[in-house]
Amino acid sequence: MIGHRQTHFERLYRTDPDPWNYATSPYEQRKYAATLAGLQSPRYASAIEVGCSIGVLSARLRHRCDRYLGLDLSPTALALAKRRLAHYHNVALRQVEVPRHWPRRRADLIVLSEILYYLCPAELSVLARHIDRSLVSGGEVVIVAWRSDTATALSGPTATRLFTRALHGLRPFRRLIHASSDSYLHHSLICQPDPQRRTIPPSAVKLSGCAQGYVMSSNAMRPSSFQRAT
Repeated sequence: MIGHRQTHFERLYRTDPDPWNYATSPYEQRKYAATLAGLQSPRYASAIEVGCSIGVLSARLRHRCDRYLGLDLSPTALALAKRRLAHYHNVALRQVEVPRHWPRRRADLIVLSEILYYLCPAELSVLARHIDRSLVSGGEVVIVAWRSDTATALSGPTATRLFTRALHGLRPFRRLIHASSDSYLHHSLICQPDPQRRTIPPSAVKLSGCAQGYVMSSNAMRPSSFQRAT
């Protein structure tokens, strides 16, 4: 059964193949440049981008890693991403609804750009458990989130705080708060090894507490529809 969230995004992408002007907006281009500049390693073995959309940031990230995996729940968005990334041999794309599903892959970079505020608190906790299981020692989690109204149940700063609290309960990390515009926040979490931590098996990660995993209002949109700066 297709969930409400997937239906919402499918409708957006079928109406407009780039509903937030990712490919053309100067604001988005500056944000992508800042995201890449904030990466703490010159190169990564394996990267996962959650909510890769039509693959604009993905095309830049894949230059910094040996293997790139983009996740999105919209088949239409992924079809556009596949077209954009077709000539890159280190790229894989997968249709999944995170955190209900998560790839069995280890990574040293996980990018969460403009995604956390779409999830409810229970989903954020599940996502933290997935990432805890996937991230290698010393791996990096990048969070980018719109600061202002998102028309979702959680704001960007609140969702970021809940996610980082959940992840901190699973493993220690060093947080870097990058200089950014007043429009969005940009954090890097550098996860440290903890010999006392207990590995959580995949079967123990369950989602509960969100009605069908859908927390957006009926007219909710992604940030660049919230009259973001250009």
